[in-house]
Amino acid sequence: MPYIEFSAPPASGKTTQARRMIEADPNLHPGRRSLGSFKGRAQVNRIGLPPDGVQMWLRLLVGLPQDMGMMLRFLRQSQGPLRKRLRRARSLLQLLIKSRALAASPRTWVVDQGLQQWVLSCLVQGLLDEVQARSWKKKLLCDALACCQLHMPHASLEELSQRLARSKKHIKQAEKWGKDDYLSNQILSFEKLNATL
Repeated sequence: MPYIEFSAPPASGKTTQARRMIEADPNLHPGRRSLGSFKGRAQVNRIGLPPDGVQMWLRLLVGLPQDMGMMLRFLRQSQGPLRKRLRRARSLLQLLIKSRALAASPRTWVVDQGLQQWVLSCLVQGLLDEVQARSWKKKLLCDALACCQLHMPHASLEELSQRLARSKKHIKQAEKWGKDDYLSNQILSFEKLNATL
């Protein structure tokens, strides 16, 4: 059963909307530990994978060479400091494995931070240019990895600013940019990535 994914700039309400969605539908399960525990719902394990046993691990092993190849492709294509690129490459590999597992699970999972959010983050950080980011977005929507629904919550710059000011997590992320630059860069990158050609 494919999973449901959220992608949007910080403070757009991805996690809040994901939790509401899970609360409203007993057939949905939290695909990320930060989404919290829901009584009677299947939970992902410590490393973020669904508890689907041996068959899931076999599927992951079969897909691992392809996932490693995608990670190496990202390292070759990306720009910027090697340390930052390696960190993002490791994150990509983890998300590829997780997405493959969620997409093959018999349950439907909800993820507030997945592959599409990873692409947005790489564009914001300048690791991928706009053309590369769009190419990765398309590549990561292939059948074996893709979510069945991609939700992109929207909020105005003013609303995002107010939410960011109330969130310790987002304030910390914004420190190196400055709040306004951080949000405008995130929004601009999101619009570029999701603009229709």
